[in-house]
Order: sequence, then structure tokens, then C-alpha cells
Amino acid sequence: MLRKNMKRFSAALIALAIVCITLPSENVHAVYAVDTSGISWTKTDEYTYTTSTVVTDDEDNETTIISDVTVTTYSLDGTDVTATIDGHNLHISGTGAIPDYTERSWSVRPWHKYAITNLVIDETITSIGEYAFANLSYLEDITMSSKTFIENNNAFTGIAYEPVFHIKGYAETVKYIGTIPYTSLDSIKAFAQSTYMRASFLFDEAYMVTLFQNSGNPTITNVFCNYDTTTPWEDLDEYENGNVYTDICRIISPTSDGDLSVTCYKQCVNQDYYELFATAIGTDTLAATYVMEVERNDVLVGKTLSELYYELTIPEEYKLAGRTFRLISVDQGTVTVHEDLDLSDSTITFMTDTPSTIYALVYSA
Repeated sequence: MLRKNMKRFSAALIALAIVCITLPSENVHAVYAVDTSGISWTKTDEYTYTTSTVVTDDEDNETTIISDVTVTTYSLDGTDVTATIDGHNLHISGTGAIPDYTERSWSVRPWHKYAITNLVIDETITSIGEYAFANLSYLEDITMSSKTFIENNNAFTGIAYEPVFHIKGYAETVKYIGTIPYTSLDSIKAFAQSTYMRASFLFDEAYMVTLFQNSGNPTITNVFCNYDTTTPWEDLDEYENGNVYTDICRIISPTSDGDLSVTCYKQCVNQDYYELFATAIGTDTLAATYVMEVERNDVLVGKTLSELYYELTIPEEYKLAGRTFRLISVDQGTVTVHEDLDLSDSTITFMTDTPSTIYALVYSA
């Protein structure tokens, strides 16, 4: 009898431990592996399933239910995508795209009412729609594939400060905008370059860290290797990296337009701009995209008194004998092609009186 009571007491302790780990506090995030053997599922309504985990006493052939966990699943309307919610954890599976939402339709997202802290998106998900996870203020840990597009930088707006994005794999999905290839990793870079939440981006391969971080000017901040044992992303005040800016553009003509300063960022831009670039690129190849800002006394200058000459440095990886470079600019929907006015293989010189806008550097062989 004492032995049987001790076994029942041990089962009760196990039950208490399982209940505790299924209710993580808002200040701690962890991932738990659960052995699903011996679990029975009961459907309680259209979306909700209750699991009962059973422990069997081999000697007395008695069974004891030690935990009840509610797991909720939703099929997103019009898609083959499924959302599974288990406490603070959200798992997106299936195939296809997570749909777009608007600020007015946040509440129709199945996960909107939950305090989600951890999100896992399967690699079979092709894209993440607008505002998909916006305003999930506790969301701090995201796992997604390098093959998945982030369709708009607002997909994760308003999530927890200093979140961690685990980018799994190294393959990219390519779609063409006109003749311009646009990749899933380009879309993730665009998001990383636009966020102000001190996000960290973790990759499984060290070479992906370098490739991703150095794809912009300034370099993308807080990029690490997922298997770094020092976990520097947990202390960004000490280990923050990136954000190194290199001066790549300057005014080279005299001007009576006051003291002007030029800042030129190499970064991925929204797909809308690629669609406009595609109208003028012809048979050329896109090398890089830029955001240029000309300021006077810290005030952005949209138009200068006259056309000025600017010199842009061509990235080393695109320099090759026989290539001819041009710039395509988009300003308030107007597309302009700027021919290279110098003879150097290292720079491109162009003229404009509307400098503060978006540019694409393109080349022909």
C-alpha cells in the first residue's frame, strides 16, 4: 500500500510540473519538447481540442490523467494555412500565404486575442501578409524560413522590443517583378533595415551572418549565428553589432544652394519601387537599390535651385570590365534614367535637381 501511495504521489508531482511548464510567465520565454505518446485528443468545439495525458502504473495496471492542455487550431479562410495556438505559442503550418490584414481587421486574426510570445512559421508558408502579426506586444521569439517572403515591413510592427528572429536555412525563393528577380531574403533584409525595435537576426550558418549583415549601408544591426554559445542577442547593450555607415555619394559640382550634405543608404526597398524600376530597366540587370537624402541644415531638400553633379561609388562586387552602369530614379511616381557621365569603372556620375529619392543601380554587360 505504501508503495502504491508513493507512486500516486509521484504522479501528482509530475502533473504539477507539467501544469507549471504549460503556463510560462510573460517575462520568461522557453521552448519545451513534449512527448506526445499516450495522448488522447477530444474535440470540444469547431476549433478547440483538449488533450489528456495518461500515465499507466505497470504493476497495478492503473491509469491516471496527469494533465489537460487546450490546443486551438484555426484554418485561415480561403487558404490551406492552419494556425495552432498552445498557450503562448503560435504555430503556422500548411501551404501558401498568410493573408493580408488591415489595422481595422486585426481583430479577425485568430491569434489576435492571445498573449503570443513564441511564433513558428513552417518553411511551406510562402509569404507573410500585411499586418499579419502586428500589435502582438508580447511576441518576442520568431522562427521562419529564409524561403518565406515578408510582404510588407508592417507585418511585425508593434511586437515586443528586442525580439529575436531565427532565420532557418539558406535557400531563397525568387519571384520576378518584370525582369527583376526579387528574393525572399531581399524581403527579410528590407524588414531588417526598416525596423527600430532592436531586433536580432539569427542564422544557422556563419557565412549567412556576413552575407545578410553586409547587404546594406549602413550594415544591418544585430546579426548573429544561432549556435553562438555566448548568446549575445540577450545583451545588446554590450554585444550590439552592425550599423556601420560608409560614405558612398558626394556632390562634385559648385553650388550656390547653401551648405548641402548627402547621405546615401544602400538598402532593399518596397516591391512597389521594383515595379516602377521594371518599366525602365530594359535588358539591364539590377545591381543594388539606394535611398539618397540631401539636406540643408538638417532639413530634407526635395529640389535644388539647379541640377547638380553627384558621384556614387559602385560596389566592388559589381565591378567588371565592359559593364556600363546607369541609375534609375523614382520620385513621386516619375521614373528617370540617369546615364553615367564619367569614364571611371569605380564610380557613376549623374545630374539631378530632385536628389532626395529612391534609386536603382543597373548595368549592361
